[in-house]
Amino acid sequence: LLQWTAWEALMLYCYATGRMPYLSNEEAFTSLYYGTSHFLICIIAVPLYREVHFYFTHRLIHIRSLYTYVHSVHHRNTDVEPFSGLCMHPIEHLYYFTSIALPSLYLRVTPFAFLWNGVHLILSPGASHSGWEDHVDSDQYHYLHHRYFECNYGTPSLLLDCIFGTFRDKLSDKSDTTTYQGDADGVGDVTARKLDGKASLLGLPDWDQFVYNLLFCVMTPAIYVMALIGPSSSIAAPFNNPSGVAFLAVIAPIIGGILLGLVKSWVKRKKRRESLKRLLSYPFHKDAFSNLGIHIVIGVMIGVLPAYHLFHMSLSEVGKGAYFQLWACITREENAMM
Repeated sequence: LLQWTAWEALMLYCYATGRMPYLSNEEAFTSLYYGTSHFLICIIAVPLYREVHFYFTHRLIHIRSLYTYVHSVHHRNTDVEPFSGLCMHPIEHLYYFTSIALPSLYLRVTPFAFLWNGVHLILSPGASHSGWEDHVDSDQYHYLHHRYFECNYGTPSLLLDCIFGTFRDKLSDKSDTTTYQGDADGVGDVTARKLDGKASLLGLPDWDQFVYNLLFCVMTPAIYVMALIGPSSSIAAPFNNPSGVAFLAVIAPIIGGILLGLVKSWVKRKKRRESLKRLLSYPFHKDAFSNLGIHIVIGVMIGVLPAYHLFHMSLSEVGKGAYFQLWACITREENAMM
């Protein structure tokens, strides 16, 4: 909720300062064609887009370089309950909340669309993490994901897992599922019990996790806050580069995870040798490069890039954010075609 509050504050700041245009209540309810229809389309489209965003972003953070330092926190308990739904690493929250991008960051829509998206983002994890029990909110589909880690990245609504071969339909330690096509290591009862034993935030992290958290959960947010202070402050002067600060806040955690993973692998190289592709892309290391690349590109575009644009927009001068650049390009293309 803390990070959602930050997203809400940033969006309202962009609305109030003219960095992000929006559809006012007067426009939304006085024009049937452009206003009310726009309003209703957003209500219907947000949950549908959430399904697509969740699958590709979730699959992206299961790639080892992000899973090890970010998403593994969420997976510390293999037997989930509602309060575990939003128990995430701060970097995962960053990418999770990018679902607000469409329509709010790239289209001129009512702020209600942003609020509706946020309510959906906050409440839906409680239901999807309600466990295996037979009750109205139970979600066996996502329960299997927490049990086996390498399947059911989406939801049963759109069945993207069936399309991309990542759907598991049985609670079984044997590889007798009729639909799963991946090649991740199995998670048996013994491994699951060990993982459950680690389901705690107590104790000291490994050295590489400590370095990752220090860089991207402490130092980077501090740099962003100093940049947000503005050029009038001498302490913020070195950070008056919106693109650079947005890159540090959003893109650098991915690069940092890759580099730390390579360093850790080099330190432990005598104990276990792995191919570079497995080291960087497990559990998708046996996917064709084309298939892996498509999923990474889509995941970055809808799960990472919007956060970069929001950070950049909040630090840029009015009229220089992603929204204005996008629609300026579209206008130029339309003029060129006329």
